[in-house]
Amino acid sequence: MNPDGSPFCKAQDRAIELREWSRRHGPYLNGDEIRRLIHEARAEPAGAVEMLTPEQEITAPEETWLWQGVLLKADSNMLISLPKVGKTTLLIAMIAAWFHGAQSYLGQPLVGTCPPVVIVGPDMPRIRWMKLLKRFGLAEQTTGGKWKLLGPIKGLFSKSEAIQLDDAGLARIADLAAAH
Repeated sequence: MNPDGSPFCKAQDRAIELREWSRRHGPYLNGDEIRRLIHEARAEPAGAVEMLTPEQEITAPEETWLWQGVLLKADSNMLISLPKVGKTTLLIAMIAAWFHGAQSYLGQPLVGTCPPVVIVGPDMPRIRWMKLLKRFGLAEQTTGGKWKLLGPIKGLFSKSEAIQLDDAGLARIADLAAAH
């Protein structure tokens, strides 16, 4: 809840709401100050970030794979190729196989159980996502002609939802990742 008892605003509206609140109540905060405060508030539960030093004994677990040799867990992964050759289809097919109990995909082991998935796919319209997900059992069309996400798919941002990969959009994605 906000200090005035109203519900929290959406992630993309936070900076606007905080700037307006600071204008009314003082001290005034500009966009950079608000982003810094949001970053600090997010980091606070984890405690202060400390630098590693020569005096410390450092724990560094071995790399953990989701899809052995292809996707690392909790790390940056890039799948790069020419447009329209099947990168998205490959990942959706792998997620579907994993969710439905496959132990490997294309000869590479899948590690653990399939986690919740939030798709950020602003390059494709909603109908193309629905048809692709349906093809792999991750969406279905209802009797009323609408669509329902299934299995591990906990959310989808398509071209129709137009999430931007700016501060507000990235904050929203970070919130969703933390929730799942």
